[in-house]
Amino acid sequence: MQVNKLISTIETLNSVGQTESIVSLAKELKEAYDFALKIIGDNETLSDTKTDDNIVKDNILISNNFKQKFSEYNDKWNLKNKFLYILKKENRFLHFREVAQIIFRLEDKKSSYEEERDLARLISNNNSLRAYKATGDIVNIKHKGSPKKSFWGSKKWVDKDGTIKRGYEYSLDIVNNTGKKFKSSNEKDLFNL
Repeated sequence: MQVNKLISTIETLNSVGQTESIVSLAKELKEAYDFALKIIGDNETLSDTKTDDNIVKDNILISNNFKQKFSEYNDKWNLKNKFLYILKKENRFLHFREVAQIIFRLEDKKSSYEEERDLARLISNNNSLRAYKATGDIVNIKHKGSPKKSFWGSKKWVDKDGTIKRGYEYSLDIVNNTGKKFKSSNEKDLFNL
């Protein structure tokens, strides 16, 4: 469908009070847009000029880089392994909500604030992760002593005095905006920090 035709259709629907039809059409267009972003390849050439087409290409490149970064991710892993893998790949202290957002994105699921909060709670209360926390291999840093602003990372990312080493710092953005078992010969390498 050509853009001018589409705009004309929307104007016609609006003139006869068909708001629900416009909303339905917008949802279909959004789905088509999301699908197009998924199928475009990694070899797109990006220009420095920020036309609408180049903004879309930039978003595709960011999405492809994200997917490449987490290319070994498996949605069949348990929460502990998902958490440890994401922590290792991000290579910095993370809030459980950040991990939840990444999981939703990796699994191509849209999420609400409440769904992210609920998944973050599941990760936090996960028994196998709790046991892993107890070993001291991952440590908790509370920003200004606040339990709601707790960030998790490798014990290797902190100095002896408990200060986070340069390059592993957490981002406050997250708090300010307030199946099959995985089997691989390199499983230890994927989850060990």
